[in-house]
Amino acid sequence: MTNFGLSDLVNDDKFTKVNPSDTLAINERIKAMRAEGMDVTHFGFGQSPFPPHAEVILSFQNNALRSTYDPVKGRPELCALFESRFELGAYSGTLLDRISTLYVGKDGTRNPYQAYVAPGSKTSQYALFSAIANLRLLLPEASWVSYQPAAKLNGASITSLPTGYANGWKLKAADLVEGLKDVTEDETALLVLNSPSNPTGAIYTDQELSDIADVCRKNDVLVLSDEIYAGLSFSGECPSISSHYPEGTLVSSGIAKEVGAGGYRLGYLLIPDNLKALQTSYLGIASEMYSSVVCASQEASIAAYTSKAVQIDIRQRAAFLDHVSQVVFDTLQEAGLLLVKAEGGFYNLVDFSPYAKALEAKGITTSKDLCALLLKDARVALLHGEPFGVSAAHFSARLAYVDFDGKAVLESMVDGMSVEDAYAKHCGSMNDGLQRLADYFKDLS
Repeated sequence: MTNFGLSDLVNDDKFTKVNPSDTLAINERIKAMRAEGMDVTHFGFGQSPFPPHAEVILSFQNNALRSTYDPVKGRPELCALFESRFELGAYSGTLLDRISTLYVGKDGTRNPYQAYVAPGSKTSQYALFSAIANLRLLLPEASWVSYQPAAKLNGASITSLPTGYANGWKLKAADLVEGLKDVTEDETALLVLNSPSNPTGAIYTDQELSDIADVCRKNDVLVLSDEIYAGLSFSGECPSISSHYPEGTLVSSGIAKEVGAGGYRLGYLLIPDNLKALQTSYLGIASEMYSSVVCASQEASIAAYTSKAVQIDIRQRAAFLDHVSQVVFDTLQEAGLLLVKAEGGFYNLVDFSPYAKALEAKGITTSKDLCALLLKDARVALLHGEPFGVSAAHFSARLAYVDFDGKAVLESMVDGMSVEDAYAKHCGSMNDGLQRLADYFKDLS
């Protein structure tokens, strides 16, 4: 029997450059620590704490016996919803209210597009990167951890674009212009924007998106607008760059975050009709990658997007997360840490640089070292900033404020409990961890 070594089995130019997902790794580690009886507050993994609404669960259950292959593109009924092919006002008061505004220009004209359903938005984004020839990914600093590995696996070149705490961790049009100097004539440039952002919770304003869109249009840059947290905007508003640049924007989303159905594995990608070649290429890759999406998940998504009760439920989640984000902001800011008040989702990027000298005096030189120290000394799990594209030497970490029983929270709020009282009742353990984190730095000063 032949003994294969690593060099015999692995494509060194591709797969050895991609490590296992940091978010999944830390989640498994904390589960193991808790199984051993350790008291750890888990700020490291971004899974929705809320369960799917009862209507969504019932739809999934009722279709569990469906075992046929649906079209690669997705069930026609579901694609029609994502493509806004329904009578105006037919689904008022549902998640489709926002979808119906996508690709509508400032003059009120809708740019036609196609929807492609996938087993999770991560899969659709990977297939998209595969479909674009000579890809140059333009990635703002502090972006979701999986964009860069997916691009690497597809042989793409990557340009990091500066953001920083001073800019609210958001890309400025001028910095995009500078980054475009890396793009060669034979490359296709694709800018990724995530709003609300994972890991910062920031939402781009309409003016900021307009400025970025102007640069993209002038330089033939495509945009992937990842809007998977849009339904969890605290204000209920979340502008889309597709309204400013409909002909060059691809929108990605799904039911994992706002609906709380990550395990149902359903995402979608919207591609404008003027990019016919890209539509054809994407569909061909999808047919070879995943064939189709689970029937029950597609039916459950139809229920999620057409139900007024689900939308009401999601707004309750957003209201509660808004309160939690305020507690996080106030507590850590008081401890001298730098962070921007989140505007949506359930994350914040914490900048520990005010304590850089004190940390270096303890032998801490990277964000990864810092997170290991905090897990040991403060019993809090954070995900260090390097996987998000922040320099390892810049002390930063993502904090996901989801370590609570979301089902119990929603039940209390349905019974009339205020968000403040629901937080006090159900988030005591998480709040204790937040306070331990703050106290650690107060004692360090």
